[in-house]
Amino acid sequence: MTTMQAIEKTVRKTSGSISLLDLKPPVADQTAEIIEGLTQTPRKISPKYFYDHKGSTLFDAITELEEYYLTRTEMGIMAKYAKDIADTIGQHKIIIEPGSGSAEKIRLLLPDLKPKCYVPIEISSDYMLTVAQNIREAFPELNMLCVKADYTHQLPTKRQLPEGEKVAFFPGSTIGNFTPDQAKAFLRSVKAMVDHSGGLLIGVDLKKSVPTIESAYNDKQGVTAEFNKNMLTHVNRLTGSNFEVSNWAHLAEYDHDEGCINMHLVSRQTQKVNLSNHSFEFAHNDTIHTESCYKFSLQDCERLFNGAGFSVVNYWTDVNGLFAIIYCQAR
Repeated sequence: MTTMQAIEKTVRKTSGSISLLDLKPPVADQTAEIIEGLTQTPRKISPKYFYDHKGSTLFDAITELEEYYLTRTEMGIMAKYAKDIADTIGQHKIIIEPGSGSAEKIRLLLPDLKPKCYVPIEISSDYMLTVAQNIREAFPELNMLCVKADYTHQLPTKRQLPEGEKVAFFPGSTIGNFTPDQAKAFLRSVKAMVDHSGGLLIGVDLKKSVPTIESAYNDKQGVTAEFNKNMLTHVNRLTGSNFEVSNWAHLAEYDHDEGCINMHLVSRQTQKVNLSNHSFEFAHNDTIHTESCYKFSLQDCERLFNGAGFSVVNYWTDVNGLFAIIYCQAR
């Protein structure tokens, strides 16, 4: 019996299928993880705690803001160059998308890529299967293998995936949320998944003027500030902590040396926060790091991908050079 035949929960409609592969990601001890971050120097909370229901809604609003060029620019590149991207990659591949979310970007490429199978990877199987069913309505013949996993810690192995040449799809400049060492380690795990015959199609936010970058994270309407501070509301609900959100301010600044935007929450006053059996004291202007967003030159990308075992084959940018979509071949 093949891996595909052994996969549980198959739903068939027309000639395509939706299957679920559950890699059983471990359930994180969220309270312990948050406490560990707050005891470090500098203090931090993982950006994954941005995303409760309100946080997800706020992020959707951010992508529509005038200052936030990233999403619309990347999608514009995909829409404009979809056929050229497909010609470069080739059709009938296994397209694997770690952190697929709503899968809105892959929809722009599916008509030209005509993949043998689409493999979204998400930690929430219910949400992922709902998205897959929505994709099915537009692409009824598409085979989909939904993989339940935390892609930052575990990717499916070559043996767990359908046979055929594999291409990882990683849009959104999500690679910029990793530290350089984490990015290289993640890309090496991607290379192991797609094997030496596979490829990687990835979106990266390019280096540009600092005012353009900083305004994308400091919008005039204050949506990003609300998004950043909502993390504390989410943490309070998860852990029973007593962060007073009004006591914190949003800060997003570009670090020239690191080439990234660092987002922080800044204490407006001296205060104490209780979380489980821990107590954390904050002085005025103390910070909690919530996210880093690295920006890249094309030379930075080449060095990063080469170090992870990929070679750049082609890339596509917008007319203003704000963003790039890059296709790399494993070697």
